[in-house]
Amino acid sequence: MKKLICIAINILKKLILLAIIILLIGIGLGYLFIEYVATDFKCKKVAVGKDCIYLKYRVYTNDNGKSFISTSKSRFINFSTDYFYENTNCLFYHVKNDTIFINCGEIANPPPKFKSKIVIIQKSLSNPEFTNLYVNFKTLGYERFP
Repeated sequence: MKKLICIAINILKKLILLAIIILLIGIGLGYLFIEYVATDFKCKKVAVGKDCIYLKYRVYTNDNGKSFISTSKSRFINFSTDYFYENTNCLFYHVKNDTIFINCGEIANPPPKFKSKIVIIQKSLSNPEFTNLYVNFKTLGYERFP
């Protein structure tokens, strides 16, 4: 009888371990699906002299877009090193010397650990200014991202 109980306990332990492994695999696959399939991610390298920064845009399903300025090409966002623009459809920018000028709806707080030789100057636009820039950005010398 004791032998049957020991066998049953060992089988139960193996089933619990198997359930945990299946659960962890499911969570991992879910994360990969959300990160690489259900997320629209765009990245653009902007070279300023010998240095560069990356403009990133990411949208989850049924979510507003979020834009970032980063020194890293990685898909992952680091809020201590990246400029973060929440609910942003697009950024308008132009480069002059060692400076990138960003025009947007709302200004991002400079991240505490952002390290780049490129100077970033942001300007918040009113709705009419933003609409005008949206329509005429090429003639005004700007580029749009995304």
